[in-house]
Amino acid sequence: MVALADDLPLPPRRFSLLTAIRRNPTITFGTVLLFALIAVAIVGPSFVSDPMKIAPVNRLRPPSERCTP
Repeated sequence: MVALADDLPLPPRRFSLLTAIRRNPTITFGTVLLFALIAVAIVGPSFVSDPMKIAPVNRLRPPSERCTP
Protein backbone atom coordinates (compact mmCIF):
# COMPACT_ATOMS: atom_id res chain seq x y z
CA MET A 1 0.00 0.00 0.00
CA VAL A 2 1.37 3.41 -0.98
CA ALA A 3 0.93 6.41 1.31
CA LEU A 4 -0.56 9.39 -0.43
CA ALA A 5 0.46 12.95 0.32
CA ASP A 6 -3.00 13.60 1.81
CA ASP A 7 -2.56 10.83 4.35
CA LEU A 8 0.72 12.10 5.77
CA PRO A 9 0.49 14.06 9.01
CA LEU A 10 1.28 17.75 8.86
CA PRO A 11 4.46 18.92 10.55
CA PRO A 12 3.84 20.64 13.89
CA ARG A 13 3.40 24.39 13.54
CA ARG A 14 5.44 26.70 15.71
CA PHE A 15 3.66 29.40 17.66
CA SER A 16 4.12 32.81 16.11
CA LEU A 17 3.12 35.89 18.04
CA LEU A 18 2.74 37.96 14.88
CA THR A 19 0.40 35.38 13.39
CA ALA A 20 -1.70 35.39 16.55
CA ILE A 21 -1.91 39.19 16.49
CA ARG A 22 -2.92 39.24 12.82
CA ARG A 23 -5.62 36.63 13.35
CA ASN A 24 -7.09 38.24 16.46
CA PRO A 25 -7.63 42.03 16.22
CA THR A 26 -8.82 42.11 19.83
CA ILE A 27 -5.19 41.66 20.91
CA THR A 28 -4.22 44.75 18.92
CA PHE A 29 -7.08 46.80 20.35
CA GLY A 30 -6.26 45.72 23.90
CA THR A 31 -2.57 46.53 23.45
CA VAL A 32 -3.34 50.00 22.10
CA LEU A 33 -5.77 50.61 24.95
CA LEU A 34 -3.22 49.43 27.51
CA PHE A 35 -0.50 51.72 26.16
CA ALA A 36 -2.95 54.66 26.08
CA LEU A 37 -3.80 54.11 29.76
CA ILE A 38 -0.12 53.88 30.65
CA ALA A 39 0.56 57.13 28.78
CA VAL A 40 -2.28 58.89 30.62
CA ALA A 41 -0.96 57.60 33.95
CA ILE A 42 2.51 58.95 33.17
CA VAL A 43 1.52 62.32 31.65
CA GLY A 44 -1.62 62.99 33.71
CA PRO A 45 -0.03 64.24 36.93
CA SER A 46 1.64 67.11 35.07
CA PHE A 47 -1.81 68.64 34.35
CA VAL A 48 -3.02 68.66 37.97
CA SER A 49 -2.42 71.49 40.42
CA ASP A 50 -0.87 70.99 43.84
CA PRO A 51 -3.53 69.58 46.21
CA MET A 52 -1.84 71.23 49.21
CA LYS A 53 -2.76 74.69 47.83
CA ILE A 54 -6.47 73.99 48.29
CA ALA A 55 -7.69 75.54 51.52
CA PRO A 56 -10.18 73.14 53.16
CA VAL A 57 -11.77 76.04 55.07
CA ASN A 58 -12.79 77.79 51.85
CA ARG A 59 -13.85 74.55 50.22
CA LEU A 60 -16.19 73.54 53.03
CA ARG A 61 -18.02 76.89 53.31
CA PRO A 62 -21.64 76.92 52.21
CA PRO A 63 -22.24 78.42 48.75
CA SER A 64 -24.40 81.27 50.06
CA GLU A 65 -21.68 82.81 52.26
CA ARG A 66 -19.43 84.30 49.59
CA CYS A 67 -17.94 83.52 46.22
CA THR A 68 -14.39 82.27 46.15
CA PRO A 69 -12.04 84.51 44.19
